[in-house]
Amino acid sequence: MPTINRIRIVNIFYDGRIIKDSIFDYYGGRNALMNLNNGGGKTVMIETIFQPIIPGMDIDGWKITDYLTGDQKPLYVMIEWMLDGTKKPSYFMTGICLSKTNVRGDDDKNIKVLKYRLDHDGFTAAIIKI
Repeated sequence: MPTINRIRIVNIFYDGRIIKDSIFDYYGGRNALMNLNNGGGKTVMIETIFQPIIPGMDIDGWKITDYLTGDQKPLYVMIEWMLDGTKKPSYFMTGICLSKTNVRGDDDKNIKVLKYRLDHDGFTAAIIKI
């Protein structure tokens, strides 16, 4: 079963804080612990990390659209998977890019979404609306 090797999150805004660009390294799929105080952003991080896997997923009523920055910068979430059953290390990446449009109204309908994957075979991209 593939394991998560690294996660990269770019431009997430929550509770007055911004994560500009962070990489979380799990060193070949080892177990990980996210140790933050109450209100430190654990739920936000988990919800964000799940977006490439289950786009539009929300936890406790918080939507991913709540975490997009107001300055039109896109939010990126990339997950690097380490494949098992291969003779040499082999990797696969899934990702999502979310950004607000300039249209006013319901935030859920004014989001551009790009889901993508990258593996040894090349780059495949498809624009999919949530």
